[in-house]
Amino acid sequence: VNNLDLLLFSPDGKTIESKSAVNNHEHIEIDLNQAGQYKIVVRGTKIPMGKNGLQPFALVTSTR
Repeated sequence: VNNLDLLLFSPDGKTIESKSAVNNHEHIEIDLNQAGQYKIVVRGTKIPMGKNGLQPFALVTSTR
């Protein structure tokens, strides 16, 4: 029912977005070949069942 979207901002200013209105998970895979700061944003776009419009979530990162 609730929908969260995942956004990644790379050091060169590009935005990578994972938007799925049907799955309860989001996934972004990139090559970290660029030095600098990456920013991850989890945005609630539709949270009708959340408490006060909020939805708990977990974030997992991995490198290979």
